[in-house]
Amino acid sequence: MRDLDVITIGRAGVDLYGAQIGGRLEDMGSFEKYIGGSPTNIACGTARLG
Repeated sequence: MRDLDVITIGRAGVDLYGAQIGGRLEDMGSFEKYIGGSPTNIACGTARLG
């Protein structure tokens, strides 16, 4: 079994942002998705640092 350096607990989610910067929600033609939730952001940032 491998030792763990970091454990995060909480909500992992997906944030959706409109691809058309500055536009209104009803005018959006597409959206981009990114990971979200504080524990997920911490886990991904920690993994990027190695």
